[in-house]
Amino acid sequence: MVRGPRRARLPGRPAAHPQHALARGLRDAISRQKLIRLVTGSRLDTVEQDRDGVVAHTRGPEGTWWRGSHLVGCDGARSTVRKLLGIRFPGRTAVERHAVAALRTELPWPGEALLHRQPPWRGAPEEIAARPLPDGVWRIDWLLPPRGDLVTPDALVARIRETLAGWCDGTTPRTS
Repeated sequence: MVRGPRRARLPGRPAAHPQHALARGLRDAISRQKLIRLVTGSRLDTVEQDRDGVVAHTRGPEGTWWRGSHLVGCDGARSTVRKLLGIRFPGRTAVERHAVAALRTELPWPGEALLHRQPPWRGAPEEIAARPLPDGVWRIDWLLPPRGDLVTPDALVARIRETLAGWCDGTTPRTS
């Protein structure tokens, strides 16, 4: 088992992007494609596939039948598209609880992701991850026990201060 900070050393480190920014970027890219139609605010209820393509029915404000060569369902392990096509999900979804914060601060390892297992300071969780985001923002994730209370705003602020002090020799750097 690895103890203490461990920095990610992957060539071409994965980029960490806020989900809202990624979704906006994908929507912008799709909007420039003449052959793609993004349907939001509707619920898929029927999918039929034949040798010529796919037919899908949605209900909602734009409820209608759609026909195309492909249907893409980006809706996760509990995918409606996958279920309607009868495709099993052979694995299982991960059941982990995390407290997450995004904050602007300076950490001792600029621009590097960090996984810290079993931090030595009192009250620390089993695992803490820090990922740099654009504009000096860091995403910090604390692995929580499988069962327990929700993390209140006050408890999250205390976790942030405790973690930053643990990583920065007992002092808490400025955050925003």
